Amino acid sequence: MISKIDKLKIQRLFIKVLNKSGLAKKINLIFNQNFYNTIFKTPLINGVGLIHNEHYEPWMNKVLQTLLKIDSRDFIDVGVNIGQTLLNVRSIDKDRNYIGFEPNPTCINYVMELIKINDFKNTTLIPFGIAGNDGVEVLHFFDGDTSDSTASILTNQNDLSKIKKTIFVPVATCKTIAEKVNLQNSGIIKIDVEGAELEVLTSMGELINQTKSYLILEVLPAYNAENKYRIDRQNKIYEFIEAQNYLLYRIKIDDSNHLNGFDLLQGFDIHSNMKHTNYVLVAKEKQKTFEAIRL
Repeated sequence: MISKIDKLKIQRLFIKVLNKSGLAKKINLIFNQNFYNTIFKTPLINGVGLIHNEHYEPWMNKVLQTLLKIDSRDFIDVGVNIGQTLLNVRSIDKDRNYIGFEPNPTCINYVMELIKINDFKNTTLIPFGIAGNDGVEVLHFFDGDTSDSTASILTNQNDLSKIKKTIFVPVATCKTIAEKVNLQNSGIIKIDVEGAELEVLTSMGELINQTKSYLILEVLPAYNAENKYRIDRQNKIYEFIEAQNYLLYRIKIDDSNHLNGFDLLQGFDIHSNMKHTNYVLVAKEKQKTFEAIRL
């Protein structure tokens, strides 16, 4: 008799074969996936969803376990993509109130199906990006995949010749969204917006100041001192952090992609290491609570 683990391994191999043959983009299927010892149903819709077969970030799961344990309030996900963080959160806490923001219609369609087939409760999906204005922005894709997790509304930080496709997406300020959605109970906010972190943080500034939420933030590297654009934006992000009376911790990720602790920083350094791009922002009044946690 084939065990459940063996079935998942066979399925993973089958998905790889489908992808390699090109058939994955022509069929719709539902697979079972093991996310940190929790089985979820994950759809494959015209090729969208393949990343769930490869996605492996044990460091993120451990960071989420840590923060969800010390703060029981809502989880806000800015940059849902196709639900990688949603599944991560649900593998730890199936009842936590989750509010996700995602402007990409392909991703919205996928995550709505993901929520439906898993019967997720307390899960709200908002089809907007958070920005400094209410209106429409251009979303740029760099790999030709309309669920591209590296898609960005910014162009200054990227080689324009690498843009494969653009679409128009809706954005709104945090203030506008808060008129319809209750965000006042936020305890943990994850922001992964491919370069637009400054705009999101600025838009959410009042909410962050009121709730003192823990923030998980990705900030892409500057690579070298000549990249004045990214360095300037990083400096402005750190100015925001200090103005909010927050501390900046780098998430230490080892070579096997596991969490290896947190380093308190006094600013963003110049580097090219993609393992050094993830941070936790902690209100100074919660420093002792955060640093007392045992990994």
